[in-house]
Amino acid sequence: MRDTNLGDEPEPVTEFLDEYNVVQKFETGIGRVHVQALGMKIHPLEHGRGSYEFDVLDGMDGQAVAFYPPDVEFSAVLLFQTGWGYYCCQSPQDVNEVERWFEAELEKEAKAEDSLINLPDLDFQ
Repeated sequence: MRDTNLGDEPEPVTEFLDEYNVVQKFETGIGRVHVQALGMKIHPLEHGRGSYEFDVLDGMDGQAVAFYPPDVEFSAVLLFQTGWGYYCCQSPQDVNEVERWFEAELEKEAKAEDSLINLPDLDFQ
């Protein structure tokens, strides 16, 4: 269940995706977003859980960030500044849970008063 363009991606992205058994591509409809700023907003410090962390991929110069959902072991969401990305998991059953978590986090961010996202732009495919 790999829906990727491996080979067309920069090397750091390819290496990241190769760590997971299941990789599914998604699009949000967002034209452009500052992924590092979004990462800081989705990463609630009050939870204090390591799985809520995010990383900027080495070599991507802030063009991609990886979010780690709190309730799905060894999973991640790789989001590019152009609004598309990959759900990364170990089993196909985990994709739906990771997708629900990420969509809920983005919708919560889009509704926030100081949002980085315009809600009409949020259109998952």
